[in-house]
Amino acid sequence: MASKIIPLFLAFLLAACGGGGSSTPAPAPNQPPAVVQITAYGDSTQLAQGNPHAANRAGWSIENKGIGSSTTTQWLAKWDTELTATSATIVIYNGGINDGDLTLEQYKAALREMVRIARVHKKQLMLEQPNNATAKPGFDLAAFNDRRAAMGPLASAEGVYFCAQPDVPLFDNVHPTAEGYATKAVKLAKCIADAL
Repeated sequence: MASKIIPLFLAFLLAACGGGGSSTPAPAPNQPPAVVQITAYGDSTQLAQGNPHAANRAGWSIENKGIGSSTTTQWLAKWDTELTATSATIVIYNGGINDGDLTLEQYKAALREMVRIARVHKKQLMLEQPNNATAKPGFDLAAFNDRRAAMGPLASAEGVYFCAQPDVPLFDNVHPTAEGYATKAVKLAKCIADAL
C-alpha cells in the first residue's frame, strides 16, 4: 500500500513545482519599437527644416523632401510618382508661399487632388499650414493670407489632419529665423504625435 502512495505523492509534487515541463511559453526577446516612417514635402520653408528633419523624435524617421521655390502645382504634377516611391505611412505637405500664380480656388483644387491621390496610395496626409509672411515688393500678401487661411477648412472638409502653425519670427518676409523654425518644429512634432 505504501509503495503505491509514494509514486502518487511524487507525481503530485512534480506537477505542483512545474516538473516535467511547463505549458507557459518562454517570453519573446525584446523587440525594438517600430519606427514610424514620415516624408515631408514642400517649398524652401520645408527644405530649411534641415536634415534630419527638425521635428524628428525617437521612434520617427522624417525624410525631408522640400524644394526651394517649388509650387503646389509642381508637387501635384509629380505627387503620384512621389507617393509611389516613398515607403512612408504619413506624408506631410507644407506649401503655398510660391503659389501667387494660382487663384484661391485653383490652390484649393490642387490640395483636394493631393488628398485624393494620397488616399489612392493609402497614405495618411497631413496638411501643414504655411508659416506667416509680411509684405514685400512683388508678393501679394493678401492673396497668400487667403491661401494660408483656406488650408485648415479644406483639410477639415476632406477629413485629413491639419497642423496649424503659429506666427513665427521671420528674417526676410517669408522665411523663419532659426528661432522660428524651432517653434515650427515643436508644433509639427505635437501634430504628428496627435495624428499617430
